[in-house]
Parts: sequence; structure tokens; C-alpha cells
Amino acid sequence: MRAVLVCLANLVNEGKVTMAKDIIPLEVAPPAPAKATMIADDLLWFRFTTPHEPNYVNLYALDTNDGWLLIDCGVRSDATATNWKYMLHGPLAGKKVAGILVSHHHPDHLGYAGALAALTNAPVYMASEELKAGRWSADLSNQDFDIMAHEAFADFGYKEGQAKKTIKAANDYRLMVWNLPDITIVDEFHVFASKNGKWVVRIDAGHSPGHVSLIDLDRKIYLSLDCLMPVTSPRVAVSIADINDDPLRPYFSYLAGLSYLTNDWLVVPSHDWPFYGGGARATQLQGIHHKLLDDLIEAAGELSLSTADATQRLATPQLSDIGLFYASCEMRAHLNYLCTIGKMNMETENGISQFSVSQ
Repeated sequence: MRAVLVCLANLVNEGKVTMAKDIIPLEVAPPAPAKATMIADDLLWFRFTTPHEPNYVNLYALDTNDGWLLIDCGVRSDATATNWKYMLHGPLAGKKVAGILVSHHHPDHLGYAGALAALTNAPVYMASEELKAGRWSADLSNQDFDIMAHEAFADFGYKEGQAKKTIKAANDYRLMVWNLPDITIVDEFHVFASKNGKWVVRIDAGHSPGHVSLIDLDRKIYLSLDCLMPVTSPRVAVSIADINDDPLRPYFSYLAGLSYLTNDWLVVPSHDWPFYGGGARATQLQGIHHKLLDDLIEAAGELSLSTADATQRLATPQLSDIGLFYASCEMRAHLNYLCTIGKMNMETENGISQFSVSQ
């Protein structure tokens, strides 16, 4: 499913969460259109537009002895095609593309990979779980999507009219993802060598099932991509393929393991801007999610909540149709986590999952 990149915990009635005080932006201006900004001796940063919030994605290129290793591809669109033309004949000109690393299957990262591979004749690397998710999403027919989504939203407790509008807005994955290219599977601890560094692959679940990020231990640079960003919160939500999944548990494990990201580590994300203070941001994100979990328990009280009830009570009013779709899937992920840790129970009543506080 498409990444909205707005955690539901940022939509609670208290308002948007501000940046943690220990987060320090890298003192470099974001790249202008068709331009690249150097943020390390062998690492270039550039931005492409996307059709949905936050309306852009940060892409990167590592300079290797064999040529450029491109990191993520943008969505399938005419604008992306034009942007790549400018980049390949501008800041990236003079060297071949040696490879394309796709961090995960969401369209702003995978969407243009097939066309870019055809254009450059470069191999494309992904984690196996992300390739599986991307193929499933790309192969899902409109009819099958509608069936699965309507079943999910019936379970959530939405009336048919509201569900139909919301689901229609969300069914756009295949519009933004080109035919998938041949993929070379990359495993955890694989190393990509650039001219001045060695980048170790780590694979984490939560935002997506097998998100790839890169760590240069010697230079203390972490290409976190969608997993960790200074202001934008990664969407942690169930898929309509498995609405009883618990993606929040592995994401909490990921965040808890980032204490080593002291303020001398540069964190390089897919949205916002490079920053120092990754450990502080990880701690803040844990607090954001726990605040929502506490609010859910309070909202349930001595009664029970459906996913729709919880979303309507705790999410910001007047969400767009697409916003309501993903807010509901995020809310369900948090309800499922409360069941995992034994603080809530789930029972089905008239086809609707109801969540109540454990006694």
C-alpha cells in the first residue's frame, strides 16, 4: 500500500508533534529541482516530486568505483521520468549507474524502478519480503482489492457508504508502480562499497515488512530512509491482507535498538532533511506511539471500541478519504498491539471486531 508517512499519533486532537530539542538539522540547504547536494564525499542528495503528501521524496546516489549506486526511484509518473532525465544528464552525468537499491515496496521508492532499470541496464536490489509485498500489491486486481478492502472496513465497523468512498481513494498502487524489473535479493549485513565508505545493510519491519537501510559504521552515517525521520513519522499500519497483524511490535524493537545513534551520527532520511540526534528522535517516536496506546485504553473505558470508533474519537476531524483509510489501518495496528501485550481483548460482534480493556 502507498505510504502516507504520517503516523496517526501525529493526528490526535492535541495537534502536531514538534521536533525533539536534541534533533539538529545538517547545515545544508535542500537540493533545488534537477540539482544535487553533497552531504558526504561520496553521497549525493536530490528530491523528486510525488502526487501525495508530503509531495516529495529524498533520493540518494552513492559514488562507487563501478559507478553510481542509486537509492530509491520515485513514483511512476511523467514528472519522475523528466526528473531522472535531468539527473542522469546533469549531476550524475559522466558515470554509469552500477546499481539501484530500493529500500521498500511503497510507490515513492519502488514505482519507477522498472523504467529506471531499463534506462540504465543496472541491477535492482531489494529485500525478499519487500519484493514479495511489491509483487502482491502490483498483481492485485481492482476487483480483488475492493473485495479485501470492503471486508476489512466491514470488520473495522464502517458503514458501506463511508467504506466505499474511502476504499476508492486508496486503490492506486498499480497507477504509481511500473512493471517490476528483475530483482537481485539483498540480505541483512550485505555490504555496498562506495569510494570512501562501506555501507552495511540492515533490514527492519514495522513501516514495511523488510525495509532496507544502510549504515556506514566508520563515518557514523545512517541512511535511515523511511524508518527514521526528524519530523515526519513513519506510517505503521496493518495491510488489508492481514488486518490482525501487529507491525507496531517490530517497530518498537527497531526504535529501542537505536540508542547508539548519538549526536555525532548523521541520519539521512527519505523525507524532511538529514539530521543529528537519531537516538533522541527514536525515543520521541516511542513516546508518540505510547501516548496513542494510552489514549485508546482511556477511550475504551469500561465499554468496547471498534476500529472505526477509535479512529473517529482520536484522529483529527475532517480527514480526507485517503487519510481516513490509512488512519484506520494505523489505528488497527495500535489496537492489535494492545492485544499482543495483553492490555486489550478482541471479540467479534456482528462481523465487527470490538476491543475492550483487559480486566
